[in-house]
Amino acid sequence: MSLAELPLGEKLRLIRKDRGLSLENIAHDTGCSVATLSRLERGEADVDGDTLAAIRAALGVENAPVLDHEIEHYKSRMWLWNELITTWRTDEAKAMHKEMATILDLPYERGHQMLYTQTEISLLLFDENNASFIEDKMAKEEKHIDEMDNEARHLYYTNKGILYLWYNDYIKALQHLLVALELKSDIFAKRMPSLLTNIGVCYSRIGRTFNAILFLERAVQAFDGDLTNALGPIIDINLATLYVRIGELNKAKKLTNESLVQARRVNHKTGIGVCYRALANISSKRGDYTEAIKLFDQSFKYSASDIQVQWQILYDKACCMFEAKDYHGCAQVVKQGKGLASENEDFTLLFESMEHLLNLKSSESEYFIESTTIPNLKNRHDSTPALFFCEKLEEHYRRKKSNKRAMAMVEISRDIYRGMTMSEEMVGV
Repeated sequence: MSLAELPLGEKLRLIRKDRGLSLENIAHDTGCSVATLSRLERGEADVDGDTLAAIRAALGVENAPVLDHEIEHYKSRMWLWNELITTWRTDEAKAMHKEMATILDLPYERGHQMLYTQTEISLLLFDENNASFIEDKMAKEEKHIDEMDNEARHLYYTNKGILYLWYNDYIKALQHLLVALELKSDIFAKRMPSLLTNIGVCYSRIGRTFNAILFLERAVQAFDGDLTNALGPIIDINLATLYVRIGELNKAKKLTNESLVQARRVNHKTGIGVCYRALANISSKRGDYTEAIKLFDQSFKYSASDIQVQWQILYDKACCMFEAKDYHGCAQVVKQGKGLASENEDFTLLFESMEHLLNLKSSESEYFIESTTIPNLKNRHDSTPALFFCEKLEEHYRRKKSNKRAMAMVEISRDIYRGMTMSEEMVGV
């Protein structure tokens, strides 16, 4: 018999002991005799509803799920609470927080308490200001991971993965999120669009484009289609960005336009900016550079509250202007980008590399891109930015009739593309 299956009298005794109360304390607050309470705890006496309510009030557990039918109701509410969180209905989930916390009043409900704690952490993870508090909470719970049931363990690995996502450690995030997915059956996995989205984002960030598309397309299928839910546009815009990467521009534009409508509906300015950036990249891929530059400018304006998005917009815009052979305009954008991203090593390298790309007549610039830019970008988790510089350096070497050096760039590009098509098992997670 598990602790949660104990007789009612034994449950009441454990609660009383946990609260540091004596039978005399309860007798005083309820008007019952100590003898009656003692027999009740031993299971030798029944109790009417009014008396039980008085005892529960004296113990401070009047709202906790003590009776069998109450714990069954609590389980169904816990399922709903988790469902609200995993589908990003955070306002509704927050409204249930206090109700679900009543399980903490019951010392014998360790299993449900561990599930509650992991679900609470899932809710707290929507606010990055909670990071240090969550880390401490997760560290304490990690000691009890072997005691957790399958559901609590699933949530633990999901939460751990999201924490690593916050810190941009996509490999460790992916390791934990894939374990979380394995702990759920296919039936339940279909109802977890947020988990599938996070796995897709991780694969995208480490340059595994086709794995990322696979999981984000699964997330689209799992999503319930609620137009007021912020998760839908996030799935769509991430998927659209990947479609741009592989040249599926019609699919990308359709998804981006749908995301833009939803972002405008809720006046999510950064979301609008991200959508404009995606549309700009689509136009750039199609060779409509004038339209692309207009869209990049709109994107930059809407993304004023997110400096990292602005860095990416300026870099994409610089690449677009380079393709359009507007080298003067490209140089101005690069200068602006270097100023904004001066303290970020990754973007500083990108903007410095663009400067050298504009000056390839110099052997020093050739050397910088070949010996610094490409090796550094190739060794990042997401090595796809290296492809742009490989392509431009290859074109440069072919114009110089340096075919051997051009072929070296082709080989590097092939290595990167092979990495993009690696299966999950080959990623080393």
